[in-house]
Amino acid sequence: MTDGDALLREILAYPGDDFRRLVFADWLDEAGDAERAALIRIQIELNRVASVELFATEQRLLGPIGDRVWQRRREWALPATMLKQWPADVGGWEWHRGFPEVWHCPMALWEAHGASLVTVCPVRRVVLIDCEPQSSLSNSRASKRTWFRDDAGWVQRPDDGCLLPPALFDLLEPDVLDLAMFDHTQTYSNRANALAALSDACLRLADPGEVRLR
Repeated sequence: MTDGDALLREILAYPGDDFRRLVFADWLDEAGDAERAALIRIQIELNRVASVELFATEQRLLGPIGDRVWQRRREWALPATMLKQWPADVGGWEWHRGFPEVWHCPMALWEAHGASLVTVCPVRRVVLIDCEPQSSLSNSRASKRTWFRDDAGWVQRPDDGCLLPPALFDLLEPDVLDLAMFDHTQTYSNRANALAALSDACLRLADPGEVRLR
């Protein structure tokens, strides 16, 4: 394990601590990766105070999508072993305080690589771009959202977008305002709660031993 690996482990263990990220930035400087270090420092400062100048520098470091700098952005975000396996035109991530913390991708891509990502990124949210909970109206006429367990034998099969593989479905936490009635469905009081529950389930699937805060 290198000093960089040890510092990264500290960041993963204490994702809310900016000091550890700044120490990692200092190490990157010493390792010859000044631009990666600069991105961490700039985004931490932007998280504290808005600055047009800092924002412009941040965008220059990240580079526009499709630009040659985009490859550098991918190299910063993805483990080296995953660069060729993660399609350049599918999904993406959001940078926060120097690291890609919010990931957008299809379910199959997260199932394949989520466990590797959480070992190198302080991931706090996952958005599965090919999944959408089914909308329904309750007795109060308020819209609710439901995930379905992807089991065989549906009399009327739900749309693919709201079907989750059993291993992922079984990790869903119930909505505190809505109790599950059947083993194969999980209903939430609104879309935001349904998506948050799915994100948490994705993180548990990737790293069962970790409890993460959104």
